Amino acid sequence: MNEILLLNKVCKTYGKTFALKNISLGFKKGIIAGIVGPNGAGKSTLLKIIAGYVSPNRGEVLFFNKRFSFMERQKILSYMPETLDLYPDFYVSEIVDFVFSIYGESGKNLLDALKLHSVFDKKIKQLSKGFKQRVKLFLSLSGNKEIILLDEPFDGFDPLQMKEIFGVIKTENEKGKTFVLSIHHLNHAEKICNYFVLMKDGEVVSCGTLERLKKNYGVLDSSLEEVFERALS
Repeated sequence: MNEILLLNKVCKTYGKTFALKNISLGFKKGIIAGIVGPNGAGKSTLLKIIAGYVSPNRGEVLFFNKRFSFMERQKILSYMPETLDLYPDFYVSEIVDFVFSIYGESGKNLLDALKLHSVFDKKIKQLSKGFKQRVKLFLSLSGNKEIILLDEPFDGFDPLQMKEIFGVIKTENEKGKTFVLSIHHLNHAEKICNYFVLMKDGEVVSCGTLERLKKNYGVLDSSLEEVFERALS
C-alpha cells in the first residue's frame, strides 16, 4: 500500500485522562496530511508519539512496517513542535551556518524561499513571530528528511505570507517528502493538504481525501469545515 508510516491501536493516557484512544492510521509516502480538530483533540500528542518524544501506553508506530528506535527515527524524520524556544541571542546567520555545517549547503534554495537573507543580521529575539516561524521551518526542512512533522506551522503569518509558506511546503513535497501537519484552522488545512485526519477528544472521527470525506457525509459541494461539522454531529 506504499505506506511509509503506520499507527496501530495507539493509546496515551495522562493519569486517568485519555489523550489518544486506539489510534490506527496509515500515511502513504508523498502526501501532505492534515491532522485537524479543536484544541485538546490530541493532535500535538499524536505528532510527539510519531516523533518518539512521547511513548504510547499501548500500541505501536511503524516506519516502512518496522519499529524504529528514537535515534533511527531522527535519521528519517524532522519534527517542529508548536513551541520551540530558539536561542534568543543567536543571529539568524549563525543558526544558518550551524545547519549548513551539519547538512551541507543544499538548503540554500530554502533560504531564498523563506526570505531569511533579509534578517541575517538580526538576533532571534529581534524577529517578528512570522520570521521566527520561518527560522523554525528552515531548521525542520533542512537535512532532506523523508517525513516532516509540523505542529501548527502557520501561526504568525498573514494571508500573503501564508501563501508563500504554502508554496515552500508544496515545493518540498514535490521532492518526495511526506508531511504530517497539525492544523487548528480548517481553511488552512484545506488549502495545503491532500489527506485529512479529523480528530476530537483523542479519537479519530474520520480520515481520507477531501473528496472521500465529502462523499461519506453527503456534502459534495461543501468545505472541509462543513464536513467536519457534519462528522461531529
